[in-house]
Amino acid sequence: MDSKFGKNIGLSAACLLAACSAMAEELIGEKKTEAQMTLELASKELGASGITLAPGITLAGLFEISTVYEKQSDNKSNVNVDTVEFALNAEFCETVRAEAVALWEEGSDEDSVVDTAFVEFGGSDDFPLVVSVGRQYLPFGAFNSLMISDPLTLELGETRETAVAASCDVGRFALWAGVFSGELDSVDAIENGVASLIANPTEGLSFGFSVLSDLGEGGYVDTINAVLADEGVYHKSGGMSAFFFAEYNAFIFSAEYLCALEEMVLEKTESRNAMQPSAWFVDVGYVFNDKWTAALRYEGSRDFLAEEMPKTQVGGMIRWQVNDLASISTEYLYGQFDNDEIDDRHIATVQLVLMF
Repeated sequence: MDSKFGKNIGLSAACLLAACSAMAEELIGEKKTEAQMTLELASKELGASGITLAPGITLAGLFEISTVYEKQSDNKSNVNVDTVEFALNAEFCETVRAEAVALWEEGSDEDSVVDTAFVEFGGSDDFPLVVSVGRQYLPFGAFNSLMISDPLTLELGETRETAVAASCDVGRFALWAGVFSGELDSVDAIENGVASLIANPTEGLSFGFSVLSDLGEGGYVDTINAVLADEGVYHKSGGMSAFFFAEYNAFIFSAEYLCALEEMVLEKTESRNAMQPSAWFVDVGYVFNDKWTAALRYEGSRDFLAEEMPKTQVGGMIRWQVNDLASISTEYLYGQFDNDEIDDRHIATVQLVLMF
């Protein structure tokens, strides 16, 4: 995880924390985008059902504002509008649904404010298969963070693409598979794929596995495109991810490992860079009551943007649910880097979340 300055960290994390007691049920079934999780979890756990614009059409909103202090080679502090997000959900009939999400993040270099936009068909008793078409987050990695900050696995593997996909539930298993062209400049055809399997053997327990044809479509997109723009060559590698999530009474446990299956190689005229990145995290949380939640994290990475991502990082978070629609969280993270010339990093964050 890099610095939070000018970058959104932990989109919808507060909403996820508020819904820890329902997360295991949400993990099984069709893979949902973060905006869908925000809307549904807010509705179920926080009493926020969004605004009904018309029968079957709902608008939900999420605002995340944080104050951050970072100490590394020097001291930095800032106030960021991490997230301004609006999700428009429309269910035209039992088997046809659509979602469009507008997202703005302070300091983001993305020109478009459209985060996701897709249509789903199916999902009824008569037609259980769900077909989704459009711009969506792919189910490569689960990223079930209990903290404000995104885990390192998300930094490495989060993938949003315009894809065609199919999913279905088979007993206590959920299957998802899709194809897409990708965001790398070297790709001009539909030649990438992703697949995931999630199991929920019993209430409060979920685990899953996913594969991606090219991990370069995740956290390395900008790096690879810069090499390609300089007439370089990229040799891709597939990726895999495995996660485990459990809750027992007031305790919550979430863990994930994500890695490249072989070396990713970037070649220029006079240089060659081969890497096989990996990342992992373990979160442990405790829900004291309906107002207070605490969590601890231990995470790390290997061979993954070593000057930006810590080799190991530990931290903790405390969250106060002010009312049905607002929460305040505080978090501290301490990171150490593989390069001895890079100073250890301390990051303290206070975040306010509002949603409807």
